[in-house]
Amino acid sequence: MRRSRGLPGVSVREVDLDQVAGGGEASGTTHPMGEGIIFRPRLAFRIPVVLALVFWLGVGITLLVTDILSGMVTPLPVYASTLLFVLFFLMVVFHYHHFAIQVDLTGVSVVGAASFKSFGWREIIRVEGDHSFFPGCRIYARSGDGFGFSGLVFEEHRTLVELIQLYSGARDED
Repeated sequence: MRRSRGLPGVSVREVDLDQVAGGGEASGTTHPMGEGIIFRPRLAFRIPVVLALVFWLGVGITLLVTDILSGMVTPLPVYASTLLFVLFFLMVVFHYHHFAIQVDLTGVSVVGAASFKSFGWREIIRVEGDHSFFPGCRIYARSGDGFGFSGLVFEEHRTLVELIQLYSGARDED
């Protein structure tokens, strides 16, 4: 029996993919979505954020070294604002490093740095803004919950939207 494979750090859901796909052990057919497809933010979006973090770390270290070696006293608010920028970009880097959307035969799972949401195909009732680059796409579920993503962040956003529309049967009502 094949089981759904989760993302690293996320517990694997005990789902018999052969049963969900309508196949059996003896059928020997493998569904392309059996293992799931994981969508991650584009590298062109993550690299500038990492560079901004490195820049602000460099600014902070330069301020500290200049303060120590030159005897010049840098005001505390300068250190505080630099630290806030470093913390901000550190949180953004951490978020986009862990952010992923997994699509498999059981549904869609959205994994963030500190969150996890899972939606079965029957739960998804509406897809809004399906092929837009920005602000992106919003997925609505029966529970009133949902999630969104943007083509700015995900390079394969059109493929992701098409998969969600195909497997859930939901369409954009606009």
